[in-house]
Amino acid sequence: MPEPTDEQLILRVQRGDRAAFEALYRRFRQPLFAFVVRLVGDPIAAADVYQEAFLRVLQGAGRYTAGRRFSTWLFSIAHHLAVDHLRAIMNRVPVDQVAHRLTWQGEDPAEQVVRGEGAAAAWQALAELPVEQRAVVLLRVVQGCSQEETARITGVAVGTVKSRLHYALAKLRERLTE
Repeated sequence: MPEPTDEQLILRVQRGDRAAFEALYRRFRQPLFAFVVRLVGDPIAAADVYQEAFLRVLQGAGRYTAGRRFSTWLFSIAHHLAVDHLRAIMNRVPVDQVAHRLTWQGEDPAEQVVRGEGAAAAWQALAELPVEQRAVVLLRVVQGCSQEETARITGVAVGTVKSRLHYALAKLRERLTE
């Protein structure tokens, strides 16, 4: 029997099926954590955002709309939580400490995604992008989301996604050729 789709699992979660939630958690723990840690930059804060995202999925499963991709909904929740976290940091932490958090180079599941020479420099350059541009690069390039999915997750128009990606990639190219 084929494995149930993400959408079938979240519909089962809506009916109280705990095993379905655990299956979704297992499927998305690495890609979601990789996305959040690269967006937030601090593995401890990322773990909090990541757990909160799954908690919101569990508590808000009834708000999931059938026919929508579950991954888009999940990454949208995580994106909004991460942006809220970063805004809170900006309001209470000195700029030099924020820069340190955004350049964290520790081990995480995302390290498995990018391999080869220059990967550390690429992650460093990515960490220096504004959060809006970083999110688009992570969703489009690392997670493989379509432009439409990226727009839904980040809550902006497709044209804005294209623009952010264009400027982000230009900045990355410039930074990596230095």
